[in-house]
Amino acid sequence: MNSFILTEPVICNKEFFIGFEGYDLAGAEENFLGIRAYTVTFNDSIVFQCRIDSFSFDETRFVNAHIDYEYLKQSKRKITYCYRLGGNQLPFYSTGTGLMTLKNKQTGRVVLEVEDTKGNKTKIKFEVIRGDRRNENGTKLKGKIVLYDQESVIAGEFIKYQLGKVFLRKCKTSG
Repeated sequence: MNSFILTEPVICNKEFFIGFEGYDLAGAEENFLGIRAYTVTFNDSIVFQCRIDSFSFDETRFVNAHIDYEYLKQSKRKITYCYRLGGNQLPFYSTGTGLMTLKNKQTGRVVLEVEDTKGNKTKIKFEVIRGDRRNENGTKLKGKIVLYDQESVIAGEFIKYQLGKVFLRKCKTSG
């Protein structure tokens, strides 16, 4: 299993979810295959799980709720949501909605694990912090602020995350 850790925490709002761009290369060919399964854990609890084995033709209309369709139209790149949008009736979600919640200045651990059709896995780990860049005693927190409406880049030793305006979405809740 490949494993990557972001060294800087991501500072975010109270409620958030993630998405990713991922694909499997078919050997030396230039064909991109999809990711078969992925799981998101938050503080060691599974908050979202998806395994794509098959779906019917009638269910294809929900595929645009599985990806960031607006970004796909704009950039020709596909971001897969780790979040089940309301009304999405695709059959491959088994656990949770993917929405994560942080209390004020709380820290959380997020792990995204993706798997291809051959069972090869990659795991990405990072911390999230809610609030501004100062903790309770006024000390400035180490980390990168990632705002949902601005461009941002987070780089680790072997991996680079480029977050555009549409990768992160501000969640609207009733409470």
